[in-house]
Amino acid sequence: MRVRNTNEEIDKLFLNMLCELNVDSISLYIFEPNYRKYYVRYNKLIEMIKEREKRLILNAYTFPRKNESFDEFFERLLRFKPSIVERYKPDSF
Repeated sequence: MRVRNTNEEIDKLFLNMLCELNVDSISLYIFEPNYRKYYVRYNKLIEMIKEREKRLILNAYTFPRKNESFDEFFERLLRFKPSIVERYKPDSF
């Protein structure tokens, strides 16, 4: 499910479908630019996952920007991923 091509209603329906299938964990791949734009939506979705007592697996990632050095990219990644883990306290990351 691509966050920029869907909406909150689709999030709920997709989560309901996964719960009906009785999955024990839900994995989210969170791309840094999308997180910055849709953080409220991610907050709601993660809250719903936790309310349903599903294991939360978060994969926070980003890509290098044009003309960005490797050090700059790595520094940005090392700020982003720990902030996501600290905020949401996933079961795995």
